[in-house]
Amino acid sequence: MPVCDGARGHGTRMMAGQKLVTVEIRFVTGEDPGPLADRMRESIAIIVGKSALEEFRMKAIPLGGPNDEKGGLRPVE
Repeated sequence: MPVCDGARGHGTRMMAGQKLVTVEIRFVTGEDPGPLADRMRESIAIIVGKSALEEFRMKAIPLGGPNDEKGGLRPVE
C-alpha cells in the first residue's frame, strides 16, 4: 500500500484501497460550455493525474422557457 503524508502534524498514514470517485457540478453560464468543460477536464487531470481520470462528461441544457425555440426544462407533471 502506498504511504502518503498526513495533514499538519498527523504524521503519515496508509492509503486504503482505490476508489472510483464521481463529482457532479451544475452551474449557469452565458459562455460557450465546451471551452469551460475543456478547462475543467485539464484541471482535474492535473490534480489526479491523466491516467487516473477515467471518464469526463459534459452536458449543456438550454434554460429557455418550455415554449422557447431552444428548448428548456419541461415541467414535471
